[in-house]
Amino acid sequence: MNLIINWPSCLVFTVALLIHPLAQAELSGSISGTTDYIRYGYSLSDGGPAIQANLDYEHTSGLFLGVSVSSIDYSDRNRGDSSRVEIAPYLGWNFELSHDWRLDLQWQRYLYDDRVFGQVVDYNMWSFTANYLDLMTARVSLSDNVLQQNHIATFFDVFGRYPVTDSIETSAGIGYSLSREALEYDYLYWNAGVTWFHPYGSLDFRYVQSKYFRELSIHSGSGLLSNLHEVHAKFVFTISFGF
Repeated sequence: MNLIINWPSCLVFTVALLIHPLAQAELSGSISGTTDYIRYGYSLSDGGPAIQANLDYEHTSGLFLGVSVSSIDYSDRNRGDSSRVEIAPYLGWNFELSHDWRLDLQWQRYLYDDRVFGQVVDYNMWSFTANYLDLMTARVSLSDNVLQQNHIATFFDVFGRYPVTDSIETSAGIGYSLSREALEYDYLYWNAGVTWFHPYGSLDFRYVQSKYFRELSIHSGSGLLSNLHEVHAKFVFTISFGF
């Protein structure tokens, strides 16, 4: 596998782990299986299943870092797609604004083991998140060069949760992407579901859907999303195990 990785970025995480003793921090991890890997309103696994893993380290100062890994499938052989793995290291800081509110600043780098749409598409994403208790999350995410298309893309997300019992939670979210110049479309996406929690894992059953918008007179962008179709009404099941 010819992995295309920005090694200096990865070294930042290694050095940070050595500097801060684990006694002052929390290390967690998970592995998941999902029937569809959907992010920002489109499928990164071509509507099929994906295996995912995450390792996260959080220091008592609020500094956190980690890496997420997922199988992917864009399925565009005409453009020479051969990438099958997405690796996303991240670094951030969270802090309490008040008893009810927490803020979160994060940088994330999306890396792919080979080409997507016939080209290298590694890119950065910056996010600002506000959390109200454990009930509501609002996030603004921005990439200055999403999928290396030389245009800015901005994503707005709101997500709400409501605990039914100590182990069952209902939740729903809605988001909007401003990405027409980079990816040819703006689009709306939403989801709703229920999650059952266990000390060593969780089960999530979720309804998801998205809708793309494009002015017919505008032909900007590279047309990449012609291969990333709208997510029509469907249910996604995810099982996770963690520590």
